[in-house]
Amino acid sequence: MKVFASALLGYRVWTVRDQQLYPVWFDSSPWQPGENHSICCFHAHTESITGCQCGFYAYHSLTRAAFARATSPRNHPVVIGAVAGRGSSQIYHHGWRALEAQVIALYRYQPEADEVSSRYRVPLFTSDQELEQSVYPEVCLAPSSLIPSLVCR
Repeated sequence: MKVFASALLGYRVWTVRDQQLYPVWFDSSPWQPGENHSICCFHAHTESITGCQCGFYAYHSLTRAAFARATSPRNHPVVIGAVAGRGSSQIYHHGWRALEAQVIALYRYQPEADEVSSRYRVPLFTSDQELEQSVYPEVCLAPSSLIPSLVCR
């Protein structure tokens, strides 16, 4: 599998419907195998996500994604995976948002993950340690110096 060069590593949660990965909290289009390019639903832009809410979101840590999975709606099976993001990006305390993204690995929480990993042509791991160790050589975590502190008011 060809992975983006100079990509950010992130983790996210999807629901599985018809062997496709859908965002958990928004009923939008499914992620596609390979490269995904953000299309803004509110503005006519395709090059930058600055000043908008569009793009692909991911968490910095698998732990944070697992927490999101635990608190997500259960209308469909839910899986966690690793993603690579690139292009115009915004880095936040718990994660990032990027103009382009691709699924690079899945974690087998549900039996449906077997069929999905085959459709998306990505490896499937049965432990979080295997997943984390397998994706680090391909992409990099956001540097801690770029992650803003959490500000409580």
